[in-house]
Amino acid sequence: MEQKRAERVERLGFDPQAKVKFQPRRRAKGGSSTGSLVGRKWKVAHQEQRAVIRQSVEQRQQQKQSRTGPPPPRTALDRFKKQG
Repeated sequence: MEQKRAERVERLGFDPQAKVKFQPRRRAKGGSSTGSLVGRKWKVAHQEQRAVIRQSVEQRQQQKQSRTGPPPPRTALDRFKKQG
């Protein structure tokens, strides 16, 4: 497998599976400030990490909901019950 990959890299002249470093485009009039460029770079660089975190949070919420079960059905008279 590694040999096939090496041959492919030699044929193409570059590694298609290698991750390319993100270079943000310059924006027009005010969007190209250093802070904006750094912010866009950071956002792209951590995109995969955010996806993993988002997925783990959703799993925790599903586990919590499955443990407690769905809330009991509400009736019309439940709004008159004393809370607390």
